Amino acid sequence: SDSIGKFGVVVVVRKYIIDYFAPAKLDDSLIIANKVKKIGSASIEAMQSIIKTEFELVRILVRLGCLNLSNGKSECLPSSTHEKLLGIFNEPKTI
Repeated sequence: SDSIGKFGVVVVVRKYIIDYFAPAKLDDSLIIANKVKKIGSASIEAMQSIIKTEFELVRILVRLGCLNLSNGKSECLPSSTHEKLLGIFNEPKTI
């Protein structure tokens, strides 16, 4: 929301590819591991994995892009948004 007000841009999901390898059960403890693969001036590509006891259940490739709201065209990510996205994608989460 900071980027919309200050810069007139939004971060959108451009691509989302999911590979399912095995199911999880309701009370399973899962780890969501995130890794930034590529950082461009207007996009970020990351890999997410859902893991149960060291076995990968799901692998997700996500590509985010930055768009200018006034013209709908690709635009460079503001540096503050760039840093926030890196923080989100580089921290493993346990659910």
